[in-house]
Amino acid sequence: MNYKLIIIVVGLVVCSSMSARANLDCRAALCVDADRSKCLAQGSKFHPKDIKNGVCCDYCEPNCAAVTCLRITEAECMKENGKYLVANPKAGQCCNTCILPCDSVRCNQNIKCPRGQTLMPANPSAKKCCPYCK
Repeated sequence: MNYKLIIIVVGLVVCSSMSARANLDCRAALCVDADRSKCLAQGSKFHPKDIKNGVCCDYCEPNCAAVTCLRITEAECMKENGKYLVANPKAGQCCNTCILPCDSVRCNQNIKCPRGQTLMPANPSAKKCCPYCK
């Protein structure tokens, strides 16, 4: 008997049964309605069903579903003289954020004070983001 022919036939049977299973699984799926326009209006990502790849139903993936946020409170932010921004997932901002006044400042690392002045350390709470001469 021709073993190559048997192997090819068995391979075809396995492949066809796997694709038939995927279709059978989707026939049994109970899908929740996913409204494309509502999903996109919320800033989320709409995924249409794709039976060939095993996705049986349309679904809406929230914009911030995979994001883990740090716990930032408004009180802590204000204590550091920061600007507190509340999360706005629709605009792509998934987490509450605190922008500190010195976050965007780059300091000159080679500062040298004139004679008679002392190099003072940075003091962000006094809005002195970089070392300075006094």
